[in-house]
Amino acid sequence: MSDYTGVREALRHESPLWRIEHLDITCDGCLCEPIIGARFKCTVCEDIDLCGACMRALVAARLKMAQEGAAMPGLPRRQGQRPRKWVAKLHSRDLTEKWAALQTAVPCLHPSHQFQKVVDGPERAVVFLADGQPASGNIATGGCSSQPAAAAGAAGPQQQDEQQEEQQASQEVQAERGRCAVNGSSRGINGGSSSSSSALGEFLSTFRPSAASCRDVAWIIVAHPEPSSEQPSSSSSGSGNGSASAGLSLEQRVDAAVEEWELKVQQAAFGPGRRLTAADVDALAAKHRILKGKWMLFARSGAEADAAWAAVAKAVCAEPRLCDSAKVSSAGPEADGSWVLCVYTENYHDSEDVQRVCRGLQRALRGGLLQDRRLLYKPDVYTHLGIYSKNQWQLKPTVFEARLL
Repeated sequence: MSDYTGVREALRHESPLWRIEHLDITCDGCLCEPIIGARFKCTVCEDIDLCGACMRALVAARLKMAQEGAAMPGLPRRQGQRPRKWVAKLHSRDLTEKWAALQTAVPCLHPSHQFQKVVDGPERAVVFLADGQPASGNIATGGCSSQPAAAAGAAGPQQQDEQQEEQQASQEVQAERGRCAVNGSSRGINGGSSSSSSALGEFLSTFRPSAASCRDVAWIIVAHPEPSSEQPSSSSSGSGNGSASAGLSLEQRVDAAVEEWELKVQQAAFGPGRRLTAADVDALAAKHRILKGKWMLFARSGAEADAAWAAVAKAVCAEPRLCDSAKVSSAGPEADGSWVLCVYTENYHDSEDVQRVCRGLQRALRGGLLQDRRLLYKPDVYTHLGIYSKNQWQLKPTVFEARLL
C-alpha cells in the first residue's frame, strides 16, 4: 500500500515554489478557467465556485451592504431564474431595492450562503513554474481579467458619481490581482533565495509521481510562463488560415472546431465515397489555431515514473529548454501500476521542432529508465475532437512515432 500522506499534506499548504490549478473549474465571479490558487465552493448552491480574488470581492460587498444598512430580503432566487430588467434597479437610490436587485444577480451574495475552501479532491494539478518571470493570462492569474460579479453588478458604467461607493469592491479586487501577479506569478525556480536546481529538486522530491494519488491530484506539471500575447503569429497559425479565430479563447476555438467537425461527420455520413482523413483534422487545427501536441511516454512502475519524470523535468527547466511544458500523471488505482508522461510542443505542424524535442527526450532518457521504449506523438486537436484509438473514422490519433535509444 503506497503512502500518499506527504503529497496530500503538501497540497494543503501554499508554497512559493509551486501553485495549485483547479482543472476545468470556472470561477463564477470572473469566469476565469482554471481557478489558480485558492478555490472556494458555496455550501448552499450545487455548483458555484469562486477564486480568491472574487471571494474577497464577495466579502467586501457583504460588508458594504451591512454598512449601508440595507434590509436583508428573503433568500435570493437561484441562478437561471433572475427577473428581467433587474440591472435597472442597481441605480436605485433605495438601498434595499438596490441590494435586493444585486442579490438576484449574485445569489451567493446573501450571507446565508457559506463558502468553504477546497483543499482536497482529484480536480487539481500542481504546477512548478520554470522561471520567475511575471506571466500573463492563465499562467499568472488564471485569466482573471473581468470584474467579479459582485463588484461588476454594483458599478454601472454610466453612473460614475452615483455609484462611486459600489466600485470600492471592484477596486479592491483589482489591487488583489496586482498582488497576485507579484506574489503568485513569481513562483518559480528563481523565487526566494533558492537556486534553480535546489528549488526544482525540492519540487521533484515533494511530488514524486509514485507518491501522488489520483484521488488527490491529477497531474504534476513543470512549465515556463506563457508569453503575454495570445495573438496568432506566423509560426503558430499553421497554414495561415487561423485569422478567423483571432482573439478567441482556446475554449471558444475548441467549441468552433468541434462544431465544424460534427458538421463534416454528418456530411461524410450522407456523402457516398466521402471519408474523413487526417488532412481534414489538420485543416481544422490550422484554421482554429489548436496546434499543440505532446510526446507521450509510459512508465510501468513507480520507480520508473519517478526517475523518468525527474529527467524530463530537468530537461524542460534547463537552458536551452527542451520545451515549454511537461506533465506526469499521478498514481492510479493500486491495480493499475502505470503512469503517462506528456511533453508538449507548440505546433505539431512544425515537424522539425517536434523531432527536436524527440531527440532531446532520447538523450534525457538514456540508460533504460523506461522499459516501454515507445514515444508516441498525439496532437491535442485529436483529443478535443474525440478521436481515440479504434475510432469510427479509422484515423490514427498518433501522428509521429519513435523509440527511446
